[in-house]
This record gives sequence, structure tokens and C-alpha cells, in this order.
Amino acid sequence: GIGAVVGALSRNLADLKDHQGSYLSIYDQPAAALQ
Repeated sequence: GIGAVVGALSRNLADLKDHQGSYLSIYDQPAAALQ
């Protein structure tokens, strides 16, 4: 039903936010190493 769709979307959004955070940390580390 609609509830399942909303739950899946919210989970996907949470996963995307988590991945963005990990990507940012990966990009921050090389930048810190270059400094």
C-alpha cells in the first residue's frame, strides 16, 4: 500500500544521506592530507 511506498522512499533517502556523509568524509581526508 501507500504506507509501504512511503516507508521505502524514506529509507532510500536516509541511505542516500548516509552515503553522502561517507563520500564527504572520503573527500575530506585527501584534502587534509594535501594540506
